[in-house]
Amino acid sequence: MQQLSNQPRQKPLARQLFLMNGMTQKHVLILATILIFSLGTASSALAFDHLEITVVNPHMVGGFPAVTVETDFSINVRAVNSDGSTDVNADFIHAQLSSPDVAAVLPGSVYLVNGEYQFDALRFLADGQPVRLRVADADDGSVPAAEVEINCYNYVHHFDISVPAGDKFVDQAINITLTARDSEGVAVLNFQDDVVLDALVGNFPTGPTMTVNGVGFNISHGDDVRSNL
Repeated sequence: MQQLSNQPRQKPLARQLFLMNGMTQKHVLILATILIFSLGTASSALAFDHLEITVVNPHMVGGFPAVTVETDFSINVRAVNSDGSTDVNADFIHAQLSSPDVAAVLPGSVYLVNGEYQFDALRFLADGQPVRLRVADADDGSVPAAEVEINCYNYVHHFDISVPAGDKFVDQAINITLTARDSEGVAVLNFQDDVVLDALVGNFPTGPTMTVNGVGFNISHGDDVRSNL
């Protein structure tokens, strides 16, 4: 009589390999699907969205960065993701500057480095309030251009000095107003240098001259002035 074995029947080797291969393929397919989904989610969260152009260390006047005609300044161009962060992979952007409103000295086009680039030694050759500075991709016209509005002022030509009406007395404090103006009489709103006043007769408490601090010297500046005649 044939004895029955208590050991479980083994599947044929070919059948085992087929089942294992089927499971492996299924697992690989699932893992690939998860990986593709993860990459798609990451890329959509950090996708390049637009360009940004800003003035470096701006002096703001009337809500705009302000510069002086024929005076160097710097700007920064940045590739911005949809979440507002810098797209460090956007080195394919070939940044090219242009000045559509006034003549300007501009550097040549440059590819971004780690998603941004600082351009130095820019100069406007004429004034305007405001004038536009624009950046675009020199290689791909489908990339939307970006621009920044800048107030560009002429050099200071002279100052207007306003003194309140009425009699003035020795050692009496009076308020005067200084207004910086260009050669055409336009107020130079971004002027912020120190101004030295000379006493033509007598002295100020500090001596024959008095320095008006230029910090925050916008359209005009008022100061307490005393005369020691």
